[in-house]
Amino acid sequence: MALVGERKACGAAVLAFFTSIFTINALAGPPNLAPLFGGLAAIYGIAFFGLVAGWFWARWYATGVAFSGLAMAAMLGFQIGLDPIVWIWGGAHAVILACLLGAGPASAFDARTDWRSRWRMDDQAANRLGKAVQRAGASLPYLVMAGLAPKQSMGGTAAFAAVAALVLGVAGLRALVRMRSWGVLAMGGAALLSMVAAASTVSVLMPAAAVAQSGVAHTGYPIAAAIWSGAGVLATVLLIGACAPFVRPALRYLRR
Repeated sequence: MALVGERKACGAAVLAFFTSIFTINALAGPPNLAPLFGGLAAIYGIAFFGLVAGWFWARWYATGVAFSGLAMAAMLGFQIGLDPIVWIWGGAHAVILACLLGAGPASAFDARTDWRSRWRMDDQAANRLGKAVQRAGASLPYLVMAGLAPKQSMGGTAAFAAVAALVLGVAGLRALVRMRSWGVLAMGGAALLSMVAAASTVSVLMPAAAVAQSGVAHTGYPIAAAIWSGAGVLATVLLIGACAPFVRPALRYLRR
């Protein structure tokens, strides 16, 4: 038995939990972190609402967010070891994946014929769209980290590029699920801006790293800048991956 309804409810419950946690932190936490936690709450809240509402693209998006959470857990485990928070974070996102992967959950969302008939989508086109939505959804937490985290140690170019990348990434994903071709261009622009933000942040890291290696204490070493740079790199890779399924169809169209 596929237990589609039960699996969907379980996945939605985990997403609702994270939405609540991030919302509470946005409202009661440090004011300078409110935009970051608010952005993460919005990402998980949309995934939760989409699953409950039955949006055809919700499973793709939610699994992308879950894959992003697993990757984040792996990075945390590498940095701080197998702390309980790593197990909790990674395990919760693994539960989301276990609930939503497979033909059973797909039958309640992207495998339905109603939206495919409406947009005249065959299996190949639906698969292409699914990969793009999943990778774009996985990029959003990193775009939020790069764009909405406190930016005291970031240069103006990096800060502007990170925020612009977040805006374009969200707009591109929304356009994709509404079958607008400009969404691919928006995500490509987001990837480029995210790359600029990551490269600009490196210019902040290098002087501090040189001081640290010289043996001189450097209390202002921008640890947060390293996180922003890593988030920007991951977001860039995922956004490029989201655009990749449309490259060959676009080239065929231009050759006509």
